[in-house]
Amino acid sequence: MKRFNYVNQVLYRIYLFIPFLLELRTIMDWIFTDTALDLTSWLQLEDIYSNVYLLKCGRWAEEKYPTKRGVPRTKVSKYGIGGSLLALLILLIWFPLLFFSFTSSFYEPNPPTEVSVEIKLGGYLPIYKMTAQDRDITSFTNADYNSFRAALYLPKIAPAIEDTAYAFLRDYNSNDIHCVNLFSTSVDLWEISQPIRDIVINSLKSNSTPVPVRFSYTITRNPPNQDDSEDIAAVVSGEKTTNIAIDDRQTRNALIDILNGTLDTRTREFTIVQLMPRFLHVKPKAKPDSIKAFEKIFLWDYYANITMSVYQTRSIPNSTSAWWEMSENRRANGFNASCSLLPSRNYMTMIFFNDKISPANISFLTRYGIVGIYISIVSVFASFLRGQLFGTTKTIMFDELPQVDALWYFLTDIYLLRTVREHEIEADFFDRLIYIYRNPQVLLYWTRETTNTQ
Repeated sequence: MKRFNYVNQVLYRIYLFIPFLLELRTIMDWIFTDTALDLTSWLQLEDIYSNVYLLKCGRWAEEKYPTKRGVPRTKVSKYGIGGSLLALLILLIWFPLLFFSFTSSFYEPNPPTEVSVEIKLGGYLPIYKMTAQDRDITSFTNADYNSFRAALYLPKIAPAIEDTAYAFLRDYNSNDIHCVNLFSTSVDLWEISQPIRDIVINSLKSNSTPVPVRFSYTITRNPPNQDDSEDIAAVVSGEKTTNIAIDDRQTRNALIDILNGTLDTRTREFTIVQLMPRFLHVKPKAKPDSIKAFEKIFLWDYYANITMSVYQTRSIPNSTSAWWEMSENRRANGFNASCSLLPSRNYMTMIFFNDKISPANISFLTRYGIVGIYISIVSVFASFLRGQLFGTTKTIMFDELPQVDALWYFLTDIYLLRTVREHEIEADFFDRLIYIYRNPQVLLYWTRETTNTQ
């Protein structure tokens, strides 16, 4: 550029700001231009040229619009420039909070499409399997939501616990909360080999170790437009384990009789306390988690007691087919949503609080959270601004040259010598240019305001 004004200065700064554009042009020029300079010297020359050109534009502006010394700055310039920078800084500081506040309204529901439940006795024996899908999974109504919110405020609960529970519930709408109704009869017949039967019986007879009962669940979602996202897991799973205590001989004896085939009205059923979690926090990717505040409020309802029983086919003579049935022991005065099917209808119910997911077009920002945005974006801008506003002490002697006409004409001579193929003189001129920049006294002499550039 040969003209010096504000427009060219802005355009040239934009050109310098575009990644790799200056580097590409400079290296290509060095490749296709006859010169005596090596690549390092060529890059140094281009860097000096860029700096001198911007200084020429700055000195042109000072001559075109002079400012008197010792005169206070006008409020227009102070509020215009300083106010803009102040607003920019405040915006950068608050950007992550504002971003998450506004984008939360665009988040999409992520309801479960299929829930599979399995109950195992110890590590060997799957006794119950069931899958809920379609109409077995229904969302809360607004009335259910309001009823549940009212159930959180109980007179004997500490206000801090109530506030925590309400703060958790406030993040969800009625369509984010779903009832999962599980049919009480296992979908599979119960089959067990004799060696495994003997192992389980020996564990039940032992007085040294508790026998675990594992309630495991697998939740499948189909998040919209998120099939390939690393932030969303289509399938998540979890498990709740309850041990049959060593001193619980009634439950142990009932199980032993069932395993031995001694099925009568006295021993065919037993109850495992606090086995099934009624409320679960289902996250986009992590394992579903219990809700601590709800555990303290619904002391007797958070984990349901499950009564287990075994049935055999009676209509077919000599049939050995058997299956397990589960029954949820639900308190009459406990919370019951309209989407929750009652145990009298042979169903067990779990209530899922499903986190929303961000749209695909902003997930690259939301995946890192507020802390991630502060580290990756805000800190980068902060470092850039700090360098621009306060990192000038090392470059003052090069950025505050009062008159750069002599340097500009000297650079022009180097380009002219290259054009006429005077490569030896070109190299000599470049060495002299480097000498000028290495010697502060010589640089001051070349850039003094009284320099005659003719």
